[in-house]
Amino acid sequence: MMIVPDLTTLQMPLLSIRARGKWKNEVIFQVIHGKQFRRSYSVYDGSAKAHLVPFQPKFAAGVRAWQALDLSIRRWYHSRASKLGKQMTGFNYYLSLYLRDKL
Repeated sequence: MMIVPDLTTLQMPLLSIRARGKWKNEVIFQVIHGKQFRRSYSVYDGSAKAHLVPFQPKFAAGVRAWQALDLSIRRWYHSRASKLGKQMTGFNYYLSLYLRDKL
């Protein structure tokens, strides 16, 4: 004989395999590339992080440089990123090169 729990009193959000979203402001469930992931919920306050402050001016300059590029050059970076097997866009690929001074 199999005992089935009363689903009305069940306290878990996983009533389906594809659970998504927050649960009790403690856990976030998400599906990425068909796989279920769970991570802890943390509040982001939006303040500048001390270890990232030195990179912010260079990052902002890289974004402005990307925006100033011709559309054909942007497309080249998009195709280059996909040909290298990188799981990123051309924008991310360009910024990674820009931040490492490899342009």
